[in-house]
Amino acid sequence: MKVTDDALGYCKRLVSLLTRLVTRVVVSKFLPKALTYVVSAALLLLLIASNQGTYLSENVDEVAAQEPEYYDIISKNAAIFHNRTDEAIRKGFKRRNEMIKELCRSKISNKTISLPINSREFLINDKRQLVWCNIFKSASTNWFHLFLKLAGLDPERQKTSLVQAAREKVYPRPSLKKLKLVLNDLSYTSFVVLREPFERILSSYEHVAGSTDTPYYHKMRCKMTQNVRTRTGNCNPTFPQYVDFIIAEAAAGHHMDEHWHPYTSFCSLCQVNYTYVMKFEYMEEEQRFLAHKIPRLAEAEQLHRNPSHRNYSEYIPKFYGQLTRPQLDSLLNIYMEDFLLSGHSWSKYYQYVKRV
Repeated sequence: MKVTDDALGYCKRLVSLLTRLVTRVVVSKFLPKALTYVVSAALLLLLIASNQGTYLSENVDEVAAQEPEYYDIISKNAAIFHNRTDEAIRKGFKRRNEMIKELCRSKISNKTISLPINSREFLINDKRQLVWCNIFKSASTNWFHLFLKLAGLDPERQKTSLVQAAREKVYPRPSLKKLKLVLNDLSYTSFVVLREPFERILSSYEHVAGSTDTPYYHKMRCKMTQNVRTRTGNCNPTFPQYVDFIIAEAAAGHHMDEHWHPYTSFCSLCQVNYTYVMKFEYMEEEQRFLAHKIPRLAEAEQLHRNPSHRNYSEYIPKFYGQLTRPQLDSLLNIYMEDFLLSGHSWSKYYQYVKRV
């Protein structure tokens, strides 16, 4: 964490003030003047330590953006210090939005910034005045479930996928004009859910590799394996083959599949000023916050179901340990903007890659 000139100047002034105070009141009667500075510095350290929790909580997203490798430690400490009260969550949303705006100005490529809003991935519920951009493999099943219920449909009784049922029955893809209209209407609440990018990639791999009943993905899997079929006739790509396919598709400039498309452009994070940018890892408490603050989301209390019950912290080293350093470098190059805007660290993945 870098100390700014302003912060350093403030500390110097505070030390000077404490020195004078301690000298006049106590220290000058008992200690040599040289020790006065030592006592004052100690008092300053105690002052900083006593306010450490507040400091971390107020700067979680800022530090995450500047030093992503510290994000996990700092965010967990901040949560411990403040126990994620509603006020802390509200401030967290505000800081998150401010940091995304700043990063879009300073770190995101002109190519991404110049893209038009991708209106196709938004769902608009006019009755509830809700706007959600769906990022696949980022709690999308949960939110499709809720949006169908908000429209009066039973998600459990749909004969097609939740996505297909939603799009065909109640949530057609909005036009850019319609989307801009509701986004500029302050009575509407817009939100998006961001997930740690490489965890999302692993989740998408499990989805694609397990979609044996989908002809579209069966064909795609055979491309990934270069038509190497198993005895059952299925193509089963390894994780490195899956990653190589994504890298090749991106290098060729092909339109990327929705399950691994970088969400910075997929949900137009720099073009849309979302009311709430949510985090997948904080989903339960942030949904609860929204449910309390926004009556239209009262049913969100029933969300945050993880169908796979997968603890990805155990599987990430196993799968990413199959990749080489060049593969990881190329993959990170594709998802760097997602990492920046979501505030997650990518450095840990370099501990897992194969040494060749």
